[in-house]
Amino acid sequence: MVALAVCAVAWSCDKDDSEETIVPNLTLGSITDLSFEAAGNQGTFTFTTNQDWVVSPNASWIKANPSSGKASDKVITVTVTCDPNTAYSARSAVILVKAGDLTKEITVAQAAAEQPATPLQAVDLGLSVLWADRNLGADGPTGYGDYYAWGETQTKDNYTWGTYKWSEGSKTTLTKYNTRSEYGKVDNDSQLDLEDDAAWVNTGGQWRMPTDAEITELRNACNIEWATVDGVGGCWFTSKTNGNKFFVPAAGGKLGTQAMSVNSHVNMVSANICSESNGYGYKDDYAWYLYFDDDERLYRYGDSRASGWAIRPVKDKVQ
Repeated sequence: MVALAVCAVAWSCDKDDSEETIVPNLTLGSITDLSFEAAGNQGTFTFTTNQDWVVSPNASWIKANPSSGKASDKVITVTVTCDPNTAYSARSAVILVKAGDLTKEITVAQAAAEQPATPLQAVDLGLSVLWADRNLGADGPTGYGDYYAWGETQTKDNYTWGTYKWSEGSKTTLTKYNTRSEYGKVDNDSQLDLEDDAAWVNTGGQWRMPTDAEITELRNACNIEWATVDGVGGCWFTSKTNGNKFFVPAAGGKLGTQAMSVNSHVNMVSANICSESNGYGYKDDYAWYLYFDDDERLYRYGDSRASGWAIRPVKDKVQ
């Protein structure tokens, strides 16, 4: 009986040892926040875990290496690389470190790009907003400036539906800013959010794209005439109220990799899509803009959101 009791105790001890539960663990090192320069650089953080793990940045401009691994009793070091920030506003994101059912966060912040030496100047035409004296990205009033697809905040080499941010490759697969099911996902949002406004993002929130209503106000309150300034075709907008004026060069637009109608068409693009028909049948894949050409034809028009357009910013008046 004594022998049986000893065996029973031994068996019980062996059972407890074999069924010992491993408690999941995920511990970050001393660094939980990373800061980067606008030009982009590298940083590191560490952690330990007894679980298989995955590192997942929630922004495409962040890369983490390694991005996954097996459970270990060693300290794991992850190198984080940031793409350059070309916008004039700072940005932030989060890196998720997941180990089993445990999750920790590393916050990432990146500084804004330095603003150009020739900032936009405000022109007061006596209207509800102030207008910029030049296009976004231009060195002066006659410069064409940079071209942006509607709702995108960075320039690119190829302006097509295949490269457009807010669609899945075609004008009938829109993923944002759409009011009709035949054009894709419906969100009934017909005006740009500031986070998708190229003027707002690239001036650090100092300027924004004009609305369709503000462009219509400009058209009605100004005398508009075709002119050539320093060899550049375009038009003067002269206020009927106070005589102040600004010049808009005929920047045309970009389709694919090619420029179109440069030096002959002024296209002043708005922050609104063509969510209602004006008789031409324009729909949500188009954006409203003011059209003026070297034959002095002037009208409200619409064209593809996926094409590249120059932008003439506005800013609200200080009350």
